[in-house]
Amino acid sequence: MAAQEDLSQSLSNADSPIVVSGPPRSGTTLFMAYLDGHSDGFWLPDEGFFFEHLELMGADRQDLLIEAATADLEACIEGLRDRSIMPMLHRPIVDFPSLDLGWSDQRFRSALKLDDVSDLRTLWTRLVDAYRAGLNAQGGFRTIVKAADFGRSVFGALRYFPEARGIVVVRDPIEMLNSLKRYRERGGARRLTWPTLAQTIREMNELARSVDTLSEAESERLTVVRYEDLMANPESVMRRVGERVGLTWQPTLAVPTMLGKPWAGNSSFAEQAGTDAVPENRPVTLKPWERDLANKHLDGFRQTFGYSH
Repeated sequence: MAAQEDLSQSLSNADSPIVVSGPPRSGTTLFMAYLDGHSDGFWLPDEGFFFEHLELMGADRQDLLIEAATADLEACIEGLRDRSIMPMLHRPIVDFPSLDLGWSDQRFRSALKLDDVSDLRTLWTRLVDAYRAGLNAQGGFRTIVKAADFGRSVFGALRYFPEARGIVVVRDPIEMLNSLKRYRERGGARRLTWPTLAQTIREMNELARSVDTLSEAESERLTVVRYEDLMANPESVMRRVGERVGLTWQPTLAVPTMLGKPWAGNSSFAEQAGTDAVPENRPVTLKPWERDLANKHLDGFRQTFGYSH
């Protein structure tokens, strides 16, 4: 009974984060669109890597991160934006440039208070308060943030915020790599050449290893969502997720939106917003040797998340 009471208290905390992560092009943005309309959620649009930096710094150097973040207000803002510590809302979102965020840099700067920050909890709270002000956000007591960084943000949140809930979204690895290669080619980003392909495969297996080696307490706060399951039965998946992270069921959880507007989609293969080819008709961008390399080295990922060859 005491454990149940502790869980209820942690889930009622106004700063309790829900962190969504996974490999890129696995459906993290789509999943966030399903969370978008819930009245208890305050969604930070676009990606933010606050919790990834906690994971990379390690438990013994959190004080260094806090000291650097609070040394100077303008330097803090510069660092937030240069490293995408928090979502880059002062400019249009790359994948959704027409989305009206209603952002005010003046409100954001006026609300960002760092003078009494001495721990991670307070730093997170001050940043969230400032972003709420910048967005003029009302309501939603659970802050939701996502980063397609192979789960590192989720693991950082689970390790250092005992009340946090983590969601890892995964996808069939060949479909994910096929989409990632096409997405980068279309967007002019760093292409999926042989070094980046090898690195991506390593990071996918590292994600699986990290999930398999979580402590029992951390595993209880982690939910894994497979993209294919979400597409096949979104209501069933979102009901399960809601129960796991402490969001009461609302019909909006079965309807993807972006800041309350109908979901336009961000497929790598769609010719226009909101459309997508069915999987069997999508172009194959991976070369045979790339597919063979991935199939040869992704057994760990497939085993952990239940994907067969």
